[in-house]
Amino acid sequence: TSANPALNGMHVTWMGIVLGLGFVLSFGYWTTDFLVVQRAISAKNLRASQMTPIIASFFKMALPFIVVIGGLIAWVLARDPHSAFKLLTDNGQVRYDSALPMLLARYYPQGLIGIGITALLAGFMAGQAGNISAFNTVWTYDIYRSVIKKNASDKHYVYMGRVATIAGIFISIVTAYWAKSFPSIMDYMQAIFSWVNAPLFATMLLGMFVVWITPNGAFWGLIAGMSSSFTLFLLVKFNIISKTFITLSDNASPMAANFWRAWWAWLICFVVTIVVSFFTKARPKEELKGLVKSMTFIKKVEGIPYYKKPEVVALISVIILIILNIIFW
Repeated sequence: TSANPALNGMHVTWMGIVLGLGFVLSFGYWTTDFLVVQRAISAKNLRASQMTPIIASFFKMALPFIVVIGGLIAWVLARDPHSAFKLLTDNGQVRYDSALPMLLARYYPQGLIGIGITALLAGFMAGQAGNISAFNTVWTYDIYRSVIKKNASDKHYVYMGRVATIAGIFISIVTAYWAKSFPSIMDYMQAIFSWVNAPLFATMLLGMFVVWITPNGAFWGLIAGMSSSFTLFLLVKFNIISKTFITLSDNASPMAANFWRAWWAWLICFVVTIVVSFFTKARPKEELKGLVKSMTFIKKVEGIPYYKKPEVVALISVIILIILNIIFW
């Protein structure tokens, strides 16, 4: 991209990418999204838990080649009047998410089209199942059992989990229709992440590393971050304020607004959490063991060859990441 948002296709600035996407949204997704975190939580031991996101990082670096190269092929074909290749439109708006299905229809022989579509649907279903499972677990154990009904039987919680699963499916159907109003699925996802993951990332950072952060501070900081982000989204959507107000740029896209809104949500949550914590009572340090890093003893895993240590594998991942960024700068 260019430092000038008018000269790049996404109309974003480097500050928006670094602060919003690179820092808040990316780190927030990998550390607070339950669908991702539960893989590490369910690992058999500490080393396996540490290796989970590190191994995933190698596959994540390969994913852009699959996504971006397919998009570039569709972009070139769509601009060529002799290719007879067109993306689907909806009420005059180009549906960029149709690029991959249209490429499958164009290049796959008839015997393989069904396999390709099945693979796409299988991927969607796997993600759907994982998200509903995460929704089920968070609602049943972290909210319902902890706040609403603390002393119910296991049978009751199993029943509530099933109800939550059905509710999650219906909610996902409704939000799928809402997602159609966005230019692409990525615009929709980044908007959702800017409301939820961004402030949650600030809460998690402070809670993990700062001893004197209080429950009230975390709660009100999270509420302030989420509500401010969603309010900014509505104000821009209904043209009450301009995207310039959020992005600090005269040439901004909805995606740029997502990046900057995530940053402001993180910052507001961070500041409010600290301010409220100054005036509210913190929990005894004995209760923070296992929650705050400085209060938790982490046993070192010994007897592992150096090339299998999480730190070494993580370093290799970082080196590859730097090389790829230099190549595609």
